[in-house]
Amino acid sequence: MRPPTESNAVLRASGLVAALLASACAHPAAPATPPVTATAPPADAPPADAPPADAPPADAPPADAPPADAPPADAATVLDWMWIAGDVAAWRAPAPMRDVVVLDDRRALGLAVLSTLVTFDLATGAVTTQHVDFSNGGRPTRLVRAGGRIIAYGQVGKAAAAWSVDPATLAITPLPLAEPAAAGAAGLLTLAVSPDGAQVLTCSDDRWPALRDAKTMTAVKVFAGVTGCRDPQFADAGHARVERVDGKEARVLDLAAGTATPEPAGAPVSVPGPGGRRAELQRGAVTLSGADGKPIATYKTTLASAAWLGDGSALVSATSDGLTVLPAAAGQALRTVDLPARAQRVVAIPGSTRLVAQFGPHRLGVIDVATGKVGTAVDANLAAVGKLAVLDGAVVSGAERLRVWRAGQLTATSSTRAIAEAIDFDSGRPLYVGSFDGVFDVDPDTGATDVVDPDATSTALDRHRDRLAWDRDDRVMLQVGDGRPTAWLRRKDVYFVLDIDVATGRIAMNDDDAFYVARPDRGQLFGFHPFDCGTPTYLTLERGRERAFSYDGVTVHLYDTAKKKGLGGLELVDDNVEAAAFIPGSPALALVGAAIYLWDPSKRTVVAWPLPTERDGFSATAIAVDPTGTQVAVGFSDGAVLWVQLAALRARATRLAADVVTLHPAAALRCDKPIAGRYDDILGASDEDEAGEDEDDGEDDGDDE
Repeated sequence: MRPPTESNAVLRASGLVAALLASACAHPAAPATPPVTATAPPADAPPADAPPADAPPADAPPADAPPADAPPADAATVLDWMWIAGDVAAWRAPAPMRDVVVLDDRRALGLAVLSTLVTFDLATGAVTTQHVDFSNGGRPTRLVRAGGRIIAYGQVGKAAAAWSVDPATLAITPLPLAEPAAAGAAGLLTLAVSPDGAQVLTCSDDRWPALRDAKTMTAVKVFAGVTGCRDPQFADAGHARVERVDGKEARVLDLAAGTATPEPAGAPVSVPGPGGRRAELQRGAVTLSGADGKPIATYKTTLASAAWLGDGSALVSATSDGLTVLPAAAGQALRTVDLPARAQRVVAIPGSTRLVAQFGPHRLGVIDVATGKVGTAVDANLAAVGKLAVLDGAVVSGAERLRVWRAGQLTATSSTRAIAEAIDFDSGRPLYVGSFDGVFDVDPDTGATDVVDPDATSTALDRHRDRLAWDRDDRVMLQVGDGRPTAWLRRKDVYFVLDIDVATGRIAMNDDDAFYVARPDRGQLFGFHPFDCGTPTYLTLERGRERAFSYDGVTVHLYDTAKKKGLGGLELVDDNVEAAAFIPGSPALALVGAAIYLWDPSKRTVVAWPLPTERDGFSATAIAVDPTGTQVAVGFSDGAVLWVQLAALRARATRLAADVVTLHPAAALRCDKPIAGRYDDILGASDEDEAGEDEDDGEDDGDDE
């Protein structure tokens, strides 16, 4: 799944989307069924009386016909068929946030994409937004409090730039940024603020660090010996640390002398806190010290990053298990505050035990570390929806937790924070979920979770009857009934599993150059390069049929994996393809960008229904169709979920013309990139081989003796 992009929101107001939104089908509030625009078939289309290559049986209903038992698709019933769940406005920015700063004990300010500033009421979560002109197409990426003001930092074109933000009016004033600015910057621009707020340290991928006065932004010291840096951090008033872009050892900056020296191996990372307090993070231990430099407490733990509470009472770190709290007092134990989702960042509220937390690209919340209370949106996914499954009107959404929605209402939430990379939903049986934290089964009615394989880092799984398969490290596991899982395929570690279809015995994979469909039961391999010889991204297998599609955010291409040939492709002129899914029982596919598209490759037609206008600004991130081919769900970057009957969608969809959608011929399968040609080429060492190598090593050791 591609992450949300700024271009997606822009596309909603351009080209295809603008034309569609102007039609009568734009939104349920205007429910009249739109006219269907007839288009001439392409020049290379088959004769009108020729059956399509992948056509259904002659007595089958048309692919785009509603189910026989579906109610009539008139305007009144269409309105009753759709719901949007988790569309909670509180604590939500209208676009993904790049940074957050606390204005005072009542307000936080978020910097969102598309030059948007968002103010949050820290008591209620109420949001106010303002589009800001950062001058000449400026793109700030950081917000900080320094020099008694709020500074936005980023770039205009390829030059570094800074702006002062008035916290009361959100008015923007450009700040002079004399050289050494990152005039040729092509990568990330960032900065850190000194403990006293009087100075900032700027970094970019292609220029040396610069220490600047926070009020004037004038360069005080330039560290010309470091050609590129990132992740600047102040250790104290006189020293800072930066990571090098080339991946070599970090550099320690002496701010007074203007020198940079390699950081000694194993050196602790220092985190300054309020009132001169300090934390030193070293592998296996964290030491907290007072303003006098004397240790207050030491904890046997490892933290990747940490921040001080605003009153200096504790050091905190957001992890997948919640918020780790290390009190700055002798004799107290480390504790954990449970969070509804993993916090992407936490920002201290000055002088208090509260934190502002960003839970997903759009959501904020407030954590009171002293009481353990968390205030944020309820009955909503707090992160972007990554995976969806649909069955019998229920939608399972995989965001920061697994949630089940019925008729727009939240009915179950999983007890695990494992973020779903794959979901298998079958009527009357547990959900199966694959994630980087293991494989689980989940009760769809209660959310109760059981571990199937705690050691798996699974991005694909599938179930067919009594057979369940999932990927685990360098192998794909297969379990039959209640039997013990065995390795179905063991592959070299350069191959990444993308999808599994147990019914046909196929496993979809990629490496840096090509896609592969492996059949372990037959020892067969179908390898092919992506369309236009691009980078292989996503390859999805149709369950129980010999089709697969690839997509790269722009084009979708269809393949016959049995005949090992391409079947044609699709490209939207003014929209991105954020996700796609096969429609069971039909040759058609469902795609989503700024609209839901139904592409029937057998008829060479594409119809579209624009997403509801309430979804403007929130990128679609996932789409799923139920096994009966009658329901579709779409997930969004703000965690919301839309559900609609396909019959209703088809009734209001508009057929697209050739100037809006481009249909491609079958993609070439080979280009000048490397590719594995035989099934044996992808195989890794078996368990027996490894055991034999271990035995051989033992014999060699004996001979040496």
